[in-house]
Amino acid sequence: GAGGPLCAVCGDGFYLRQATMMCELCEVANRTGWLGPAIFFGCILIVAVVAYLLKDTVKKVLTQRKKLIEDISSAGTVLFVDLQIILLVKSNHSSLGGSEMPSPYGPLLKHLSFLTLDLIQWLPLNCAYED
Repeated sequence: GAGGPLCAVCGDGFYLRQATMMCELCEVANRTGWLGPAIFFGCILIVAVVAYLLKDTVKKVLTQRKKLIEDISSAGTVLFVDLQIILLVKSNHSSLGGSEMPSPYGPLLKHLSFLTLDLIQWLPLNCAYED
């Protein structure tokens, strides 16, 4: 599915997936592209319904454990931002011809590539239309 001078251009019906740096069939993306966002929004909906049903208990816990919740939130934010930086540095390193990261770090970062929040990779736009 690749062509061009450096095999860096995906053919018709293919798109370049950054996580694997390979051309993948648009057919596969169109068939399973809805799955990730559906699971994400489904989980958000479940959490919202449970929080609403247990709103009195949630209010009590939030007031009692305010400091702990702030600490966990801060730590989660730092972890998220650090992982985004690591993933973007890895992506730039790989695209400039650098060597792959050794195991177990390389495969772990491939599985966490969704944290870059690259919507174009989630919904490949070149698969959405035909030339």
